[in-house]
Amino acid sequence: MSFSKVVTSLKGLFHWVSNVDASVEQAVTYRRVFAHKLTADGAAGDELAEVPVYIDSRCTAQIMSVRFVPADALTAHNTNYKTITVSSRTSAGASATTVASVNTKTSGGGGTGDWTAFSPVTVTLTAANAILPAGGMLTVKYLKSGNGVVIPAGVFVVEYKEIA
Repeated sequence: MSFSKVVTSLKGLFHWVSNVDASVEQAVTYRRVFAHKLTADGAAGDELAEVPVYIDSRCTAQIMSVRFVPADALTAHNTNYKTITVSSRTSAGASATTVASVNTKTSGGGGTGDWTAFSPVTVTLTAANAILPAGGMLTVKYLKSGNGVVIPAGVFVVEYKEIA
């Protein structure tokens, strides 16, 4: 039985679920990868060198969402903040392209606002760049502005689907 027939059959089984097409497609085709930030920054002024987030994607993947779930609270600030950037790189590691980013300014200043422990923070996708080439990788980097802010330990959750 082909994959598309399996998806069609599942949609029939769960016809009573609202928005069944999207729910079944997401459950069957979306994948998640988790990247743990094991410790909080040592100091507000610390910057994180670009680190890889491994995705075992043998074909082109579309990044559907990126979230960070902090293990502690963070107080937003419009002068002293950090920008978190998730980038894609080819398998050779060249040409970083921003896939998603977010900053820790106040929500009125265009940032996330305060963070609450264990409450996911959405990292805003750059839709035009949300494609990861086959064999490519994602990276995460933190850059401070002003005196920065301490980013707590937590986990990045990247949701993607293979498209080619």
